[in-house]
Amino acid sequence: MPYAVTGSISRTPIQGGVKITEEQYISSLETLTSGGDVVVKDGRITLLSADTKTVYSTSHKSPIDIPKNGDIPEGYTDKVPGEFDRWDGIGWQYEPERELESVKSVKMRHINAAYEAELASIRSEYPESEQMTWDKQEREARAFLADSATATPLLDAMATGRGMDKTELATRIIAKADAWMQASGLATGKRQALEDQVKAAETVEAVEAISWE
Repeated sequence: MPYAVTGSISRTPIQGGVKITEEQYISSLETLTSGGDVVVKDGRITLLSADTKTVYSTSHKSPIDIPKNGDIPEGYTDKVPGEFDRWDGIGWQYEPERELESVKSVKMRHINAAYEAELASIRSEYPESEQMTWDKQEREARAFLADSATATPLLDAMATGRGMDKTELATRIIAKADAWMQASGLATGKRQALEDQVKAAETVEAVEAISWE
């Protein structure tokens, strides 16, 4: 008489095995040969198909594959969830507020990226090492124009290297600093205004209509 344990069958007694019929033995052999499995529980044998089906966690939607004819584990369902669905104990329920928050988050990433790109396009005209001196350049230039006796080592070196009158150089530095602050301020104000629009939007369509351009 044949025997079976989970994952194995035999025509001779095996430890922990249960007796099965010849027909069950043949069916089990075919299942195992085709890549399926044999499960013995509470003295009963179950043949699990090699074919699989996908089930989804009702708590975090993660999919797993189980035998097509196997039981669905607790906490899983074979109902396919949508991106913005929540399990209510019976089925998946669409939650529009979750989609709205997701769309808002994506929109803000796009807005922030556009903001950074706009300012980066201005800064790209100058090497990074020079940008690191901008604040000191401006401080010395403003201090010098307010009081020509002020010590301005950076401004002195720049004027010498450039072969330019120190007053002219200071005036140009301040003009560029003011222009940068204006461009930065305009872009920052625009970004903040768009952020306000995104926060106030009540529908996905309203969010999607918001654009940096």
